[in-house]
Amino acid sequence: MLSLLKYKNINYSTLQLPERVHINLNKNAKRLALRLDNKSKSIRYTVPKGTSLSKAQSFIDKNYEWVIRCLESLPSDIILTDNCSFPYFGQEITIKVKYEESLKVKEITLNDTNLTIKTASEIYGNRLRRWIINDFKRKVNIMSKEKAATIGKEIKGVKTSDTKTRWGSCSHEGKLCFSWRLAFAPLEAIDYVVAHEVAHLNHMDHSKSFWALCQDLSHDYKAGKKWMKENGSELMRYVFPE
Repeated sequence: MLSLLKYKNINYSTLQLPERVHINLNKNAKRLALRLDNKSKSIRYTVPKGTSLSKAQSFIDKNYEWVIRCLESLPSDIILTDNCSFPYFGQEITIKVKYEESLKVKEITLNDTNLTIKTASEIYGNRLRRWIINDFKRKVNIMSKEKAATIGKEIKGVKTSDTKTRWGSCSHEGKLCFSWRLAFAPLEAIDYVVAHEVAHLNHMDHSKSFWALCQDLSHDYKAGKKWMKENGSELMRYVFPE
């Protein structure tokens, strides 16, 4: 990793940076720049390769107050713990933790608006995370296959990820991948992202034909697209207890 922060004799890892500021060395960049990344809750510091350490440090020092203000303006995390209510596939559900000392395997069930976790210990974050990922994958797999069938296509597989750069992807082989964090989005937003990737089965581009098909495959195209554009970064707020 440190080698990625070196250019010729310059070692940029020695820069004194505020917490959550990450250097991006770019040979094509023409100037120093700072950009807030809501998804990763950090600031990207673009440094043109060859910039002197003194110049790079001076730029950060001059913009220190701006950096701190930006980081402090980020919304706080929502920890998915007992009695926490959160959006899940279009409905508000509440976590209910029940402790049973004799229980050997953690049990998680969704009943109406209650997500009940039966556990013998207070450590259940990883189990809850796996449950949400598996449930999300099952649901979007059904959604994807149904939409693909309407255009005479077949899904070759559905995977999930926690990428911070994209909400979904479609390979040339017909394999779809979705960020499981979409589970916290409204139904119209989830539906839009699924429609977007299924539309790529016919059009591996963003042409007019692609967007027309994406709209046809969506139940509420405009609302879903608008929500993701304006609120997508909010999906990164949900974290699991350790």
